[in-house]
Parts: sequence; structure tokens; C-alpha cells
Amino acid sequence: MRSAIGYVLALQTPRGEIAWERRADGRPAGYALLTGCSSIYQSLRCAVALAACGGEGSVDIVAQLQGPAENPLVRMAALEALCASAARSRTALELAAVDGAAAVRRRAAALAVGAGHDDLVSRFAADPDESVRAAVELLGAERIGHGLAAAQDPAVLALLRERGVPLEVSLTSNVATGALAQVSDHPLPRFLDEGVCVTLNSDDPGLFGTTLEQEFRLAAETFGLSREQLEGFTANAIHAAFLAEAEKSELRKALQAAL
Repeated sequence: MRSAIGYVLALQTPRGEIAWERRADGRPAGYALLTGCSSIYQSLRCAVALAACGGEGSVDIVAQLQGPAENPLVRMAALEALCASAARSRTALELAAVDGAAAVRRRAAALAVGAGHDDLVSRFAADPDESVRAAVELLGAERIGHGLAAAQDPAVLALLRERGVPLEVSLTSNVATGALAQVSDHPLPRFLDEGVCVTLNSDDPGLFGTTLEQEFRLAAETFGLSREQLEGFTANAIHAAFLAEAEKSELRKALQAAL
């Protein structure tokens, strides 16, 4: 926002709101810690902090947001901003190499390659794919498309089960895109054994030459699923739909009438 003496940029962090004020002459007037809570929208504004603030000392303020006390999303946004500074990118990447969040380390590895810091790439461990965990814990995802990576980690499956986050399974699509060699390789049985909420989907019917009916038949024939399990997929789909509760209620009545 604009003030009488310049501009103010507010960045939300778990410790409060960092307000950076720039005087009209471009020189820094300082910053203050104010009360507040972190949010995705506010933390992402960190990525433009350097360009928006400018002035002496602004990079130092953004660098503070790489601290371990900050939300991983805040740290990732700070990393993005600092990598835009030739003088700070290497230091920021070195710090990210030992970050406690795999999602931050994976992003840093990609940034290191893009920035030409090939000697740093070897510092990044080959972390497992934590895209599902990051989507749920950092972004608050209410549904996960495909979610094949979740099968690699029992802790992620437990997270999905405990939070009731549905996985949108698309069998034909996963084979067509090369994510799986064959339908029988799909971890659908494990998802069900772990009590994860699952829906069956056609993804893009025109592109993959399938229908929802075909996907249900394919799942039943490949994995020997029962009628009750197939009915459960439909009930889960109604539960997971981004619809008003009144609309969901009508769909549940229609499902019961059809059974």
C-alpha cells in the first residue's frame, strides 16, 4: 500500500508480519515485527519482495525468511526471491540444501541447475517424491489428482486417511501417459487396504478413449473388486464433490434409489 513516505510491503510469517517500509527516496526506513498469522497468499508475496522493496537492506530482510522457524512455503518463497539476486543465490541454495523440508530441497535442486551452480547439485539428496504431502500440508489440498507417489510412503497414506483427502484414481490415463506400464501396476489395492478415500475417474475421456463406466469395469476386472467397493467409489465421489450439501444430498438419494 502507498503511504505518505513511500511504500509498505507486508509479508506474513508464523512469527508475525514483517512490514518493510521504503521511503520515497528509495532508502530503507526499517522494518517491524507485528502480530499476525501465516497464509499461503501472504507467504507467496515473499517471492516478489526484492523487486517490490528495493533499497539497501531489503535482501537481508528476505533472507531472514529462510530461517527454520518459518513455514516451509515461506522458506521456498524466500529461496525463489533470493535466487533472483546474483550476489545471494549461492548462499540461499547452500542453506536450502540442508532444509528440513524435502519440497524445499527439491525446488532448490532445480534452481541450482537453472542458475548454473552445477557443483551444488550433488549436495541435494535424492529425496522421495513428497508432492502429495506438500500439497496437503503446505497448500491445504482437499483432493489429490492421481496421487501415485503417495503409495511410496506409509506416512503419507496415513496423512490422507486421517484428513479424509480423496485420491482421484484414473487407471487408463496413468497407463496412457506412461506413469504406469500396465493397469495391474496401479497401487489402488493398497490405497483401499490403507483406508484412503478413493474415487474412480475417466480423467479426459476424449483424449484417453475411455468412459467412467469403462473405468469401473476395468477396476473390477483387474483387481477383483466387489460391488460394495464400486458403490463406495461413487459415494466417495459425491462426498468429495465441490458442491453444496443440498446438492450432495440429492445425489446420495439418487444413488440409493439406483442400488
